[in-house]
Amino acid sequence: MSPAGTSTKSPAAPSRSLGACWDIASKIYDSYSHNEFGAPEIAGIAGMSATSGPAKGLVSDLKQYGLIEKTKAGRFIISQEMKDAHAMVAGSPEFKASMYEFVKRPAVFQRLLVDVKGKLPDETVLANNLRSTYQFNPRKAKSAAKALSESLELSGVLDAKRNIIESRLKKVASAGAEAEPNDSDSGDAIEEADDRIPSGRLLTLDIPLADGRTAHVRYPFDLTPDEAKKIGAVLAAICS
Repeated sequence: MSPAGTSTKSPAAPSRSLGACWDIASKIYDSYSHNEFGAPEIAGIAGMSATSGPAKGLVSDLKQYGLIEKTKAGRFIISQEMKDAHAMVAGSPEFKASMYEFVKRPAVFQRLLVDVKGKLPDETVLANNLRSTYQFNPRKAKSAAKALSESLELSGVLDAKRNIIESRLKKVASAGAEAEPNDSDSGDAIEEADDRIPSGRLLTLDIPLADGRTAHVRYPFDLTPDEAKKIGAVLAAICS
């Protein structure tokens, strides 16, 4: 029988904060740049044994946040999103907006951010919710709750009362839009301008589907409910 608190296999979710994973991913990027690397290299940079449970968990966390991508069996590269964010000024509004995108990548964190309706419970309540609603074991629930709390603090959307204030990031996007010159007089110009949208101006969302599939959605910060309905109608028409 498994020790108390570990008998239930928990859903996949990061056990480390985005900040902790970012620090390791940055070291990997400094060492391997655009080259491939494997779990032994990740473990070595983190000072872990490659065959240990913590090292395997670290690889999983890096993948779930979208900091690394799998290229083939046992091999990875730094994701383009990570490279883009790495080039930003740490702590800047644009950097924090990118951090928020990484926080939302893990499927369980996506669902939690919807469930909490804009106000994150304290870590104890959040951990209990993970246990009762998502069937986490106690130890994993505690580490995942802590990881989400610390990651949201890093992204700058969590205020002192644990309200999740995405409007802070929308202000960043609006300021960026005002700073951009308007030279889109033709259709071609519009397409070129879209290609130049800086990382962090758009939100991304991975929506779990049936049979283990995932829909990867990119949408603007200031998407309105009417626009969302329009997108839904178009997708429904395509699939009908």
